[in-house]
Amino acid sequence: MTLLQMTGIYQTIANDGERVAPRIVRSTIAPDGTKTAAPRPDPVRVISPETASTVRSMFESVLQSDPSGHQSGTAAGNGLEGYRLTGKTGTAQKVDPDTGAYSNSQYYITFAGIAPADNPRFVIGIMLDEPVRGVHGQGGQSAAPLFKDIAAWALNRYNVPLSAPREGKLLLQP
Repeated sequence: MTLLQMTGIYQTIANDGERVAPRIVRSTIAPDGTKTAAPRPDPVRVISPETASTVRSMFESVLQSDPSGHQSGTAAGNGLEGYRLTGKTGTAQKVDPDTGAYSNSQYYITFAGIAPADNPRFVIGIMLDEPVRGVHGQGGQSAAPLFKDIAAWALNRYNVPLSAPREGKLLLQP
């Protein structure tokens, strides 16, 4: 899938299960200077609000840090103090053009997330093409830190109120 398609899925989750088709044109300006807003696409319900809320909660655990290491997500340490963030890492092997098979050294690394998770304002999708990889190479070590930086900037820029604290840790493994 494309980055826009992936980000659109997260936008649907952020919108409590209603998909709004992406658009890139906000308005047009006629030669006489008349500005006309582009029509807003009608939302389409694709999942229930309850399912969207459950997925947001599940994806919060991806950013969760646990000193014991048992309940840490794949992007642990990339949360923001005072905000509940949600997202998911991704790693995809690229096709090696010389062999036509999946490469063992070339990857797309992705992270898509919602900020804040409890009152969504922003959906951020990131795809890195063959980034310098950390020890384990997952998106939690490359794309997730970039998500954190962009989310921090947007939440600060638009003065988004802090999240209500989550009660306890999310259970990742028994």
